[in-house]
Amino acid sequence: MYNEFFGFSEKPFEATPDPKFLYLTSSHRDALIALFDGVTNQKGFISLTGEAGTGRKTLVHFMLGRLEEKVKAAFISHSSPSFKDLLRDLFLELGMEAEEETKRFF
Repeated sequence: MYNEFFGFSEKPFEATPDPKFLYLTSSHRDALIALFDGVTNQKGFISLTGEAGTGRKTLVHFMLGRLEEKVKAAFISHSSPSFKDLLRDLFLELGMEAEEETKRFF
């Protein structure tokens, strides 16, 4: 529908965020600068918050696609996982093995 009406060559509205459709508002630029600053200066855990539909995931995918290969990043999109779920997801995102139950971390 959008493609025909607006003459688009690709679908701009998909369920998965696509960084090539990112429109950088001043707020998005500020957030992107803060994300890159946090990563390049090794500030540890970084959280990006905002209302639904504001482009957070698209912005993060944009940034992740521009990081140096030596940077290890984990993208966790759950809104409120348990601590165990968070650790498991972090391990999996970083290519590490995640045991179902382990006494070492809990």
